[in-house]
Order: sequence, then C-alpha cells, then structure tokens
Amino acid sequence: MGANFKILLVEDMASFRGAVSQLLSVYNDVDEAEDLASARRTLQAKAYDVVILDKGLPDGDGLSLIREIKDLNPNSVVIVLTSDSDFSSVKHAITRGADDYVVKTDTAVSDLLVRIPLAVARAASTRRL
Repeated sequence: MGANFKILLVEDMASFRGAVSQLLSVYNDVDEAEDLASARRTLQAKAYDVVILDKGLPDGDGLSLIREIKDLNPNSVVIVLTSDSDFSSVKHAITRGADDYVVKTDTAVSDLLVRIPLAVARAASTRRL
C-alpha cells in the first residue's frame, strides 16, 4: 500500500475504535474522536484525507457531521462505518454526502484497508472531471 492518508476515526465504542485505529495506523496517520463534539474540535484544528464516521454517536447522528466535514475540507472523503446494513440507511448516507459505507462486521478493517484508497481515488477522479 503506497499511500499514507491522514484519517480521523469517529467511533464511540472505545474497544472497536482502538482496534480499528491500531490496524489502520500501520499504513496511515490516524486520529480518534469518540463523539460529535470531539470530532468537530479535531476537524477545526486539522484537515483529513479521510473521515471514518460512525452513524450512531452518543451526542447525535454522525451523518449530521458530513456537511460540516465537506464545508471545512471539500476534498475529504467520508466513509460511514456502522452496524446498520439496511439498504435505505446506505442510500441515506450516500445522499447526505458520504463517499462510501462500510458495515461493522468481522471484515470491517480489511474492508476499510481496501476501500479507503479506492474511495480517495474515486473522489480525486471525480474532482478532475
């Protein structure tokens, strides 16, 4: 994997967040936030290539942060990471501006390792058009 991305992982479940962060940080620079408030503070201070965003956070709906992320840094790729695999939820997240959607399963981290560079490449090619 040649690219090294700056990633913000917004996830409220500490054990899952730690495991995902540890595995992704092998190839990337990963910062963590446990809720919307800490994510907002972090996003104000630093730009990210990728924001991995949990849909259900203790202080609100993660999807509400997508517009703010894109306003702060239009080139950021947003990947929603959630246990909700319902197609209407996937469609809703994409409609709100998410670039991709990964369901929390046993393969979530390996899915992210593949899908992060794909989503970044897809977003970059879209911007060039």
